[in-house]
Amino acid sequence: MASPVAQEMVRRATLLLEGLPTDQAAQATFDVDDPYRIDWAYYPREMAGDKAQGLPLEDLKHPERTLVYRLVESGVSHHTFAKIASIMSLEQVLNGMEGYGKNINLRNAGRYWVAIFGEPSETGTWAWRYEGHHVSLHHTIVDGQVVASTPRFLGSNPARVMHHGHAMVRPLADEE
Repeated sequence: MASPVAQEMVRRATLLLEGLPTDQAAQATFDVDDPYRIDWAYYPREMAGDKAQGLPLEDLKHPERTLVYRLVESGVSHHTFAKIASIMSLEQVLNGMEGYGKNINLRNAGRYWVAIFGEPSETGTWAWRYEGHHVSLHHTIVDGQVVASTPRFLGSNPARVMHHGHAMVRPLADEE
């Protein structure tokens, strides 16, 4: 019998794929044996000369982005999802700190990708990942059980945003 977490992942991944236009659903899906499934990064891949794969948030309208966020929520606690949302929001702050230079396209909260490997199901093997600057989540589901939720990385740059000597935003305070 499938675990409740795996069942929810199946449900949310299916809703996401069904809610996307055909071309975007195709961009988000890969074969479960695709070598990209076991590749991971926590940095903007373009900075290393790589190309991110999957469907970027920046190509989605609000309802479809919400479906991606719901899939992400299925694999983490509410507390961790709040950290992820904070980390993503700091991309624009980092862009400003870097002087709004030539990397303006690298530093925005839309530069996160979702990828689904195989067909979401309570039987067989499938996986999904969500990845971008300082966020890398991976989940593998086999016969209705989440068998791996790794690698997982959360980082923050900047680590804190100060105002009058106090940290206003510090997503990873407990970890620090």
